[in-house]
Amino acid sequence: MATLDSNKVTGVSTAINATDAAYRQYVDDFPSVPSRTGNSGNFLLYYHADYWILRTAGTTASLNNVVYTSGKTEPYVVAGDIGVLNTSTNGIQWTLRTSGATANYTALVYENNAYLSGTVGGGLRYSTDAIHWTLRSSGTAQNINDIVYVSGATEPYIFVGYNGVLRTPTDAISWRLRTAGTGAALDLNAIVHTSEQTNPYIVVGQTGIILTSTNAIQWSSRTAGTTASLYRDWE
Repeated sequence: MATLDSNKVTGVSTAINATDAAYRQYVDDFPSVPSRTGNSGNFLLYYHADYWILRTAGTTASLNNVVYTSGKTEPYVVAGDIGVLNTSTNGIQWTLRTSGATANYTALVYENNAYLSGTVGGGLRYSTDAIHWTLRSSGTAQNINDIVYVSGATEPYIFVGYNGVLRTPTDAISWRLRTAGTGAALDLNAIVHTSEQTNPYIVVGQTGIILTSTNAIQWSSRTAGTTASLYRDWE
């Protein structure tokens, strides 16, 4: 958890804890709306450097993920505990959507004109508008911790999760289990795709595990120099 200086947050008198994992900085799409989500439905909307405004998302559930999608009627989407999934046109007024999930949302991504969300227990849902959601079979009952989409890849969607779960599909419908190469059922916490040419895919997780891959199919274990669990750093 990261603590924000209350002097830089409009609408509150004490410092606020915000979920680091839910930080998104969509500078290319809309540079004035990076945001953080937090406990009790708190939503921090960023307008200028070091300046935050507290918003409420219309729920008391903890919020875990947020995306902004340029060009959509309701470009803001937040997902959280107990299946909460809300959308907004402006980041101020929020509408609760029925996604069919009751488990905590743990991952949310928008790419290729579609949303893909993951939950505790391996729930996976797909939507083109963030309003109507379709259940997909993920092929696992393990928690889904992170999802990434890589444009142009043969299997563009990838998700990682508990107990070494790493799966890819060609279409976000039929998912294939991949061998992560951890040597043990370690939790995988985050995945990124980089511009690095040799091993553009990087996964991090429990006990300092780092995995790299050229194609998201064959994976190699790397030495991180730590036994601490590793997570994505959005900042």
